[in-house]
Amino acid sequence: MKYFLAKTDPETYSIDQLEREGKTTWDGVRNPQAVRAIQEMRPGDKVFIYHSMGHPAVVGLAKVLSERGPTRKIPSQPWWSLNFWSGWTLRPR
Repeated sequence: MKYFLAKTDPETYSIDQLEREGKTTWDGVRNPQAVRAIQEMRPGDKVFIYHSMGHPAVVGLAKVLSERGPTRKIPSQPWWSLNFWSGWTLRPR
């Protein structure tokens, strides 16, 4: 099992939304560094969810549920996706 960091803006997709939905598809990823990380992820790996805006911090932990795969076939700029499950949420005291 490996650990990864996934960045999101709370205005785009928050840890609260992941917690409500229980699982999600992380898609539309085009950043080369993020794509390389997704290509390494396997089911069972853990992912720290990081909010990059507001109060930047790791806000929760998710688990990878599926193998990764392309979401669109754009030869010059492939997009990648995989499914996450909400493991737990960190709450400030």
